[in-house]
Amino acid sequence: MLPSSKSSAVALAILQDWCRWMGVNAQCSVLILGIPDDCEEEEFQEALQAALRPLGRYRVICKVFRRELGAKVALVEFAGNVDQHLIPQEIPNNRGPWTVMFPIFLHRDVDEGGGAGEKGVSGKTRVSISDVEVAGVIGAVGGSCRCR
Repeated sequence: MLPSSKSSAVALAILQDWCRWMGVNAQCSVLILGIPDDCEEEEFQEALQAALRPLGRYRVICKVFRRELGAKVALVEFAGNVDQHLIPQEIPNNRGPWTVMFPIFLHRDVDEGGGAGEKGVSGKTRVSISDVEVAGVIGAVGGSCRCR
C-alpha cells in the first residue's frame, strides 16, 4: 500500500535527515515503511533478503518505530551501484506489503553561462537536481545510483 502524499513527504524528510545525520549516501539508500511494530527480527530479515538480495550487498542502518507514520521504518544502504528501476516499490510480507521509498537524483546537462573550467566536454554544465516530487520518491522515475 503506497503512502499518502503527506506520509510520503514525512518519509522523504526522515530518509534525508537520517542519511545526513548518519553519514550515509542518500543516493544509495532506501527507507522501508509500514513494518509492523511487533515484527520480529527474523521475519524482517527474511522479507528484506528475499526482496533486496538480488540487488547486491546492503546493510540495515537503523530500524525504529516512528509515531508520525504509525509503524516501524528502516533505513537501508546499498554497498554498490544499484539501478533504481530494479528497486522494488514494495516488499511482500505475510501481514501486508512494506513500502520502499528512495529519493530520485536526476542529472541533466543544461546550457549555462559560466567561467572557464565550469563546463564539461559538451560545453554544457552538469547540474544535479535533487528536488523531487512525491511520485519520484516512490520510484516512478529512476536512474543509477553512484555509491562510494
